Amino acid sequence: MSLHQTGRRTSLLLGAAIVFAACGGAASSPGAPGETSTATLGGEIAIDGSSTVYPITAAVAEEFQIENPAVKVTVAFSGTGGGFKKFCSSGADATDANDASRPIKTKDKPGADGQLGTPDDELSEATLCKNAGVDPVEIKVAFDGLSVVVNPANDFMDCLTTAELKAIWDQDSTVKTWADVRAGWPAQGIELFGPGADSGTFDYFTEVINGEAKRSRSNYTPSEDDNALVQGVANDANGLGYFGFAYFEENADKLKLVPIDAGKGCVAPSIETIKDGSYAPLSRPLFVYPSKQALARPEVAAFFSTIAGRHHEDEELHVFPKLLASGDPELVQAVQRRATEQKLPRLTLSFGLVQVLPGEGLDEALRRAEADGGRVRTGVRWGARTLDLDLLLLGDRELRTPDLAVPHPGLASRRFVLAPLAELCPDQRVPGTGRTVAELLAAAPVADLLPVGRYPL
Repeated sequence: MSLHQTGRRTSLLLGAAIVFAACGGAASSPGAPGETSTATLGGEIAIDGSSTVYPITAAVAEEFQIENPAVKVTVAFSGTGGGFKKFCSSGADATDANDASRPIKTKDKPGADGQLGTPDDELSEATLCKNAGVDPVEIKVAFDGLSVVVNPANDFMDCLTTAELKAIWDQDSTVKTWADVRAGWPAQGIELFGPGADSGTFDYFTEVINGEAKRSRSNYTPSEDDNALVQGVANDANGLGYFGFAYFEENADKLKLVPIDAGKGCVAPSIETIKDGSYAPLSRPLFVYPSKQALARPEVAAFFSTIAGRHHEDEELHVFPKLLASGDPELVQAVQRRATEQKLPRLTLSFGLVQVLPGEGLDEALRRAEADGGRVRTGVRWGARTLDLDLLLLGDRELRTPDLAVPHPGLASRRFVLAPLAELCPDQRVPGTGRTVAELLAAAPVADLLPVGRYPL
């Protein structure tokens, strides 16, 4: 499924967890040996927050609802701060998760009396969440570059320094015309367009450019809707604004991108400069914050497993589970049926069968398969490796040897393993836990499934 199907081209650098899993035995559900069943998900999921992160969650929501039609996922964008107000509450409009273009705020500020711990304190979002009984879980989902843009009719601006940006946008700015920014530029009035005060983009920009979050001039046209900012600059020859790179990419024919000089020369935002960090200081991570309470519901846990398990290839997002099976013919047939049902892409790459040869131990079979896959062992523990195979399950058996432990000791707490495993055998009981794979997945910490790479879309 392509993100382009949402109607917005999302040029963000998605962090993706490349998922490897194993299903080492038949499920315990009734029916033919090795046959598994998929529990039907239902319910509603409410998400609000950043308009910059919105295209990611909206795209995943579209795909997720096709696969799970009994689940209704609502995604809105009232800005990062506006979204946290709903997320960190217990009211009727409380949400299950918040999209954020900055981290959640964690520091309380003193009120008019200048003392912390008094009733007039300005409470942080983290404190508001705690008071409402909401435990946020941070998931980093992408990297973005804030884009400064002008109208295409502007033929004199080819770069701005961060000092000039501050002169334009700072709280005490006296800039009114282009000539006030740089000598030799026209003495024509500037029309400014930017995010509103509830936006995480506003917080991030003002902090890295003006030196303090929310420190900004107020005489500009604000909006939490980036499309409104696009139209504002596109329709005014003297317009200047800033917003996420995805919105520039979608409207590149209506806008002119302004490179930024932070002291090392002028650099324009692009997939490459955002990825390598050279577009500084306006490159930033993007987040989604589900609550632990919401994640206890199977439909919410499944949705955020989907978000954290995306991988980009050829402008599409896929999940790539990897299977290690013992070679049992009935199990292989069950796996192939499940693969067909789930319509998993590129099965020849996603699945591998390791057969144990006569006189060969299980651990030896895994090491041989790794060698066949091109792995060269260097002796460095936790170092980079071409291929890493773990045996997670062996039916209902428990096995402990000096070289091998089954079930895998970390299985119950590793969501990056449980998520794809649940696609293959959700009802398989994991020996020693008393729970099925699906039940372990619902209880596993989402923080374990974090992006490990950057993939341009």
